[in-house]
Amino acid sequence: MVATSEWIKSGDRSHPNLKLIDEVLRHQSTYPGYESDLQKLESLHFAGNKFNFEQTLHRVRESQRIYKGNRSHDRLVKLDALRDTLTYHGWKEDCNKAEDEHLRHEASVEFERMILGIKRKQALHVGDRTHEDVQFLD
Repeated sequence: MVATSEWIKSGDRSHPNLKLIDEVLRHQSTYPGYESDLQKLESLHFAGNKFNFEQTLHRVRESQRIYKGNRSHDRLVKLDALRDTLTYHGWKEDCNKAEDEHLRHEASVEFERMILGIKRKQALHVGDRTHEDVQFLD
C-alpha cells in the first residue's frame, strides 16, 4: 500500500466520504491497522462500492471504540455477558470469531447464529441436553 502521506493528499477531496476520512477518521483513529482500513475506505469510495464502504466504515468505527475500551454496542454487551459464563473448551476462539463477525458486518444474522451456537456448546458442556436438536439425537 501507498504511504498515508501520499494517498491522503491526492485530487479533489470535497466529497463527504473523503472529508470524513480526511477530517475525522484520520485524526481519531489510533487502533493497529487503521491506516490500511482508511486506504480501503478510500478505494471503495472511488470504486463506487457503497455497501462495502459502509461495512468498512462500521469496522473502522467499531475497531476504534473497542481499542479505546468502549464495548457498549448491543452485540458486544451481549457477547461480553455471555463470555463471563463460558467454560467449554474453545470458548475463547468462538468469542473472538463472533467479535470478528461483529466488526465485519453492521447488521449480522450470522453474529446471532454464532451466539446461539456458543450457548448450545456451553449447555452441552455442563450436561444440559434440553435443546430440541439434542433431544432428537438422543
